[in-house]
Amino acid sequence: MIISSFKNNFLIKFVGKLDNINLDDINTKLNKYKIDGIILLNYIQISKFENKKLYIKAGYDLYNIDLTRAEVSGNGLACLAKFINYSFRFDKLFTNIYFNFLNTFFNKEFNLEYKDKYYLVEFDSNKFEFIENIIKNCYYVNVGNPHIIFIPDNNFKNLKTFDNKFIFNFLKNLYKDVIKNLGFETNVHFLLKKKNDYYIYSYERGVGITKSCGSGSIASFYLLNKLNIVNSNNFILKSLGGDIVLKKNNNFYYLKSLPKILRR
Repeated sequence: MIISSFKNNFLIKFVGKLDNINLDDINTKLNKYKIDGIILLNYIQISKFENKKLYIKAGYDLYNIDLTRAEVSGNGLACLAKFINYSFRFDKLFTNIYFNFLNTFFNKEFNLEYKDKYYLVEFDSNKFEFIENIIKNCYYVNVGNPHIIFIPDNNFKNLKTFDNKFIFNFLKNLYKDVIKNLGFETNVHFLLKKKNDYYIYSYERGVGITKSCGSGSIASFYLLNKLNIVNSNNFILKSLGGDIVLKKNNNFYYLKSLPKILRR
């Protein structure tokens, strides 16, 4: 099944190992649907249900399109929960569904709540890592996976002339600079304010330019709050994949998604 969240597309299968997937079939789907990642659902179990609320535990593996592993994807988890609901019709029986996801390779857990047809992917900021100015005008935020976020300062002239081509080339070069100077791969983002709105442009490790990045949007919202640029519990971050709805409640940050099935 192919499912999309903010035009971040994932091929999802209920299978234990990548070896069980036909790679030629994947390559065909990659070209047609511009898939950004592959998610394998390893297991699913119902932990409890009560008062129209269902609690689910599930294990997954996440791969980038170059078949390297990744820890988490905010959009990917929303799509995975959608896949489970569609496959087992849980959303037809329960108004609230709570998912506890375990990345079985990295042994990292993430939570998600399904409510009123929306999928709220949860990130606990108490577990985040933050480094200011890891590179000039760049901030490192690890929300379970690593991100470097560039915010242009006043020394960048003619901001209105920034177009997508300029930003994409900037991100590609930043990605290479991070590997060269810091010695590791990470997702990189360009965070730009236009009038009263903030826009995010993303280059993801193992993928390249993507139309949105859920965990990167969480990292950016957290950063803007930490720098006191934004002081809000509700925020919209604009992307090539649409308006990304973000929420904050105490130390928890949420990505609010309404995933779409592209192919069953």
